[in-house]
Amino acid sequence: MANPLKVYVVEDDNMQGEMVKDHLTSKGYSVKLFSTGESFLSALESDKPEILVLDYNLNAVNKSAMEGIEILKRVKDRAADIEVIMYSGQDSIEVAVDTMRYGAFDYVVKGAAAFTRLEFIIGKIQKLWLSQENESKYRKLNNWLIALIAGMFGAIIVGVITGKIDLTK
Repeated sequence: MANPLKVYVVEDDNMQGEMVKDHLTSKGYSVKLFSTGESFLSALESDKPEILVLDYNLNAVNKSAMEGIEILKRVKDRAADIEVIMYSGQDSIEVAVDTMRYGAFDYVVKGAAAFTRLEFIIGKIQKLWLSQENESKYRKLNNWLIALIAGMFGAIIVGVITGKIDLTK
């Protein structure tokens, strides 16, 4: 069995964070919870998730904590391949667009459908990765076939030039 997908959650509201963690763990993901963006960034030096669920408003508990958008920018600078799902109580198109401008994969508004939406988005990310992997395999196979055909034509041309292949028969 393959290793479970690593999904990390940065949420300053302990109850909300534990609920997200419990839900995603029940779906088979390996989940770690961080209460600040700063603690996540420190852990990022040695432990990198595939997906990060990041609260937008991270200074509700600790007023000096970095906001989610700043953490998003730093994550994308350090590890651009981590897919970030912004998770917020703000139902604002402007905020959602702003986070996507800085590299978030998607934006989820906290509420009754949030857990289902997180699952759906994680599934979308996995399908995207599979599609990219398949495209890469296709390109490699295509390049191999082109090289094989070029080699065959080259051998025929050499055979004709050296007289070992007679095309007039």
